Amino acid sequence: VATMLTGLYSPRHGVLSIGGHRLHPDAVTLATRLTAAGYHTIAEVTGPLGRESGLDRGFAEYEVRTASVYLTDSWGRDLIARLGRGTLPEPWFLFLHLWELHSPRKVLAPYRHRRFGATRYDRALASLDATLAPLLDALPSDTVVLLHGDHGERLMASTLAYRWYRLRRDLLGAGRTRKLEGHETDVYEDLVRVPLAIVAPGRLPPGARVDQLVRQVDVTPTVLDLLALPVPAGLDGVSVLPAIR
Repeated sequence: VATMLTGLYSPRHGVLSIGGHRLHPDAVTLATRLTAAGYHTIAEVTGPLGRESGLDRGFAEYEVRTASVYLTDSWGRDLIARLGRGTLPEPWFLFLHLWELHSPRKVLAPYRHRRFGATRYDRALASLDATLAPLLDALPSDTVVLLHGDHGERLMASTLAYRWYRLRRDLLGAGRTRKLEGHETDVYEDLVRVPLAIVAPGRLPPGARVDQLVRQVDVTPTVLDLLALPVPAGLDGVSVLPAIR
């Protein structure tokens, strides 16, 4: 996330892992650049993105919620209502960080069926799709939206071997068994090949698909380029707009 919000790789922005690291004093965030350009900047975050990380730098509003508070809860309903009222100072930038696909994964009642996926993760993803719909509907029609998964998830098939693995972890504890699923274990395709969808009405052609490699470090220069703001020299990332066009 620090890489996404600075356009720098971790040796330069200073956040080398989850916890215990803070954004380098010289790292300029996307929020700082947008604030300077006249944007009202807002972050709604959870998990490891607390203020101690330094990722609040440049945001006019930086709200950290408990990880188990999801978009379907009162917090999410209030956020959607706020967006729908159109009362945010314009122009505005919102960084919205969601936790629904982490444990405990939230599966809404209508999606607790195998037709929505073979695993609880799949069904949580289907639930999240439905949950995002009213939020997107609340946005002004000219809003630029970047939808991104910051990491993938290693899943194990629900076999007898998997049930035995889960039983051992439950009985012996996570500290005494090797973790075989999740997103902290390796850098295989399941974890690093993640979705990035951009909607920019009147600015980008709808339906375009980029097959070449793009990176999380490209997010900040891409946002600046989309908003016709200067992309500073010296970033590790580049705008992906030329690839799209």
